Amino acid sequence: MPLDPSKPAQEIRGNDLGCADYFALSFRLFGPRVSSLFDFYFLLLSVSVIAFVMEFIYSRFMLFILAEYLAIHLFIMTYCVIWGPPIASIANSRTFTGLALLPTLHLVARLVKPTKIGVRSIAMTSFQAVLLAFVTMSRFEAVWEVGVVAAITPVAFFCALLRNGRNKGRPGWLTLGVQLWPTAALILALFVFQQREISVAGTSYEHDLGHHPVWDDVLNGLLNPSQQLFSEFTGLDSSLYNKYAYSDEMACAAVNFYIKIHEIKNPNNYDCDNGYFVYNGTAGDYDALARRIVFRVVWQHPRIIFRGMQQKIDQQLLLFTAKDAFAWPHLMLPIVLLVMSCLAYFITGGIAEHWNEAWHLVIVAILILACASIDPMLAPSQLAIGTLMSYMLVSIMTLIFLILFLIKIGKHADFWFLSSAGKDQSLPR
Repeated sequence: MPLDPSKPAQEIRGNDLGCADYFALSFRLFGPRVSSLFDFYFLLLSVSVIAFVMEFIYSRFMLFILAEYLAIHLFIMTYCVIWGPPIASIANSRTFTGLALLPTLHLVARLVKPTKIGVRSIAMTSFQAVLLAFVTMSRFEAVWEVGVVAAITPVAFFCALLRNGRNKGRPGWLTLGVQLWPTAALILALFVFQQREISVAGTSYEHDLGHHPVWDDVLNGLLNPSQQLFSEFTGLDSSLYNKYAYSDEMACAAVNFYIKIHEIKNPNNYDCDNGYFVYNGTAGDYDALARRIVFRVVWQHPRIIFRGMQQKIDQQLLLFTAKDAFAWPHLMLPIVLLVMSCLAYFITGGIAEHWNEAWHLVIVAILILACASIDPMLAPSQLAIGTLMSYMLVSIMTLIFLILFLIKIGKHADFWFLSSAGKDQSLPR
């Protein structure tokens, strides 16, 4: 369909304004075609991979992590096709959390294992920071990956202090601060993108959000596991629970009920049945009301919410494994790539590489799992691509860590056995 520049521009309502930049760049680089969205996605992925390789070209372990990521990404491409709508393809903005995972790993690695600041390091890490900020503004759901970088920053600072202590040197605060520059680069990139959106949007989004509603999803996640909470905060009979379960309409019903019982003067009429109640230019007002209800639910029913967490985890795992997504034909090629990368890592001597700093890997894995679990804890969904990729990545990393640990124990056991045998032979008869 040809574009008609004479028609007025359509505003993005109830969604991420950064998507407009993503679409515009796609069409400008590859032409106004649907395939351009795919081309631009793989362009960003390719450049991110190149930046990762150039930064960690001499680290066998980081290159192994990259191989893991690419194998998992290959599986995700099949996963999207299996699920069909509302994902359907890798170029869907719902998959952007998976695209943002590699820049996140890059920044985390730079923080945990800082090196001398050079032109190449500054260029590659800055690009990854800009890419993570761009993807976050295009799909606000990726903000949890920004949270991973923010969470690892104080840990990296503490590790730098320990290294200074072991070297018996005075802690140079300026030097320590400079080592955390990747976080500063990410903050600066986010600030620049946000200010640009504000300047371009102007007053058109006074009652809108500029990104996908957040508190709406949180409210859905709190009410869905419990019929008691559903009835109390929507004012509907519990017999209607199955009709509203795990849908946006539940939060909408709660917002309408809140407006009614508190007699809030609200000019908007949220029609919960059509599913488009946040796309009328008032998503900001709607999400603000949802936030009020969330705080009320958490304050009044903390025990029910805590009990519902395990149910959400089980529900999330069921959603990920539904439709035979993890059947052998879908996993065969990614597993072959993983096995080849493992063999290459072991053969090239990766077993002996930086074993004393393996605990860094444990800390990073814990923080990634904690931040990746935010989405399932709020509202389980098969659309949490970044969460799924993080779970798979950490699972593989844990398996490799256990293998390396067993090999290390085996080597120590052999050394102890040979040493004991030598002592026995040296004893006088």
